[in-house]
Amino acid sequence: MAKVLAVSYRNALTHVSSLEQIVRKQTGLGTGVRLDADWDQENVAISLIGPSCEPTRRNRGGLTHVAPLIRITKGVWAWLGLYEEWRFNRQVAGSRTYAFRSLSMTIHFGSKFDILKPQMFRAEWAGFAVWVGADASFQAKNAGHPHWQFDALESLVSDKSEENANELLELIRGDEQGEAVEPAEFMPVSDQQVIADVVSAQKLSKLHFASAASWWRSAPDDAHAHSPERAEQAAVWLERTIAYTKEELERLQTRR
Repeated sequence: MAKVLAVSYRNALTHVSSLEQIVRKQTGLGTGVRLDADWDQENVAISLIGPSCEPTRRNRGGLTHVAPLIRITKGVWAWLGLYEEWRFNRQVAGSRTYAFRSLSMTIHFGSKFDILKPQMFRAEWAGFAVWVGADASFQAKNAGHPHWQFDALESLVSDKSEENANELLELIRGDEQGEAVEPAEFMPVSDQQVIADVVSAQKLSKLHFASAASWWRSAPDDAHAHSPERAEQAAVWLERTIAYTKEELERLQTRR
């Protein structure tokens, strides 16, 4: 049976410090990146700040800061965003405690010193918590936790971002060798933007792709919704998820 993960204020600070060290190690930025948290709020939102970070826009939630993670091409980098949320729980023996809600890392693509860094995909672990009403549950009925979500369509195909999306695609293609040739028999028969609008309207970013589902096992070991039992588990998940993502992003790198 899943339980709400709650920690003391002191342990929460230790946890955030460990996340900060993970981000510094994975980005190689050292003190150029750190985590910002305001523990005086009922809902504590933790995100990246620091001189090595740059601002960009999230698909939902306004401006955020991201850190350069790995260079994809000569002009395009993959950027790391991080967001963690805790909620004030209760006082225990005179000390505040906080309940875990979610931890996520987001990957953006874009150039340095440019606010345009479209959101590509994210890995999120939303725990067993009080989301609506008074009872604890998993967020999004029957969704996988942790999970991946893909934001590229929503980021690149919209009323305001079509021109920016084309510019980003040209940057990426500019570093590829050779030119793509479209065979005559595959000439488009409908407007490409119309198709793109129809596809993007489906909001694929709402889908949760479970990343910890042992569906080949028998119940109850086949569950795809899990909650961290300790804050250390969330930290380990973040470190290994970032490391794995970096390895996969290396497949996109060009030599130039």
